Amino acid sequence: MDEKIEKAFIPRKRIDPMSAGLRIESTVSIFTAIALIVFTLAFFASIAVFVSNIFIAKSITTEKENLVKLSKEFDTGEINTISSLDKKVNAVSGILKNHISLSKILRFLEENTASKVMIDSISFVDGSNSVIVTMQALAKNYNTLANQSAIFKENKAIKSFEISAVEPTDTSEVIFTAELIINRNAFSFKEIEQ
Repeated sequence: MDEKIEKAFIPRKRIDPMSAGLRIESTVSIFTAIALIVFTLAFFASIAVFVSNIFIAKSITTEKENLVKLSKEFDTGEINTISSLDKKVNAVSGILKNHISLSKILRFLEENTASKVMIDSISFVDGSNSVIVTMQALAKNYNTLANQSAIFKENKAIKSFEISAVEPTDTSEVIFTAELIINRNAFSFKEIEQ
């Protein structure tokens, strides 16, 4: 039998890549570099979060201790008294804000009534946005009644008015009823303070 000599492709000697003209390239790509940078930043960020959590926990504990010390220094009786007074002041402010001044209504009627008109009776109805004033009056004559109507018409605080039940008397005077719807803000205590 013939023995054939097998030849192997694998060399028996080690080949030096530099002498053979082979060049070894780096296998680090751009993606590997970015991944390494992101991993490093994430690592340092997690360390920063861990350290800041420790400092925040210590700060919260210190502030709780300070709060307990300060709460022991407060006089709760005095705080309750001040709180009660504040509620009372707010209640009174609310009443004054929503209440109308009767003297201011009477002054308004005095200023807006013709000199030859005498008011016999007055009634008031307090509405949410207006005050309704109904008055029975006596005018010297029809010209005085017309003058009174013009005075009501010129006043901007009077939203509307109606003169009714006009009756002449034996002495040429005129009895009439006037109903005025007046802006409520003109008579509030809030307006008086200003």
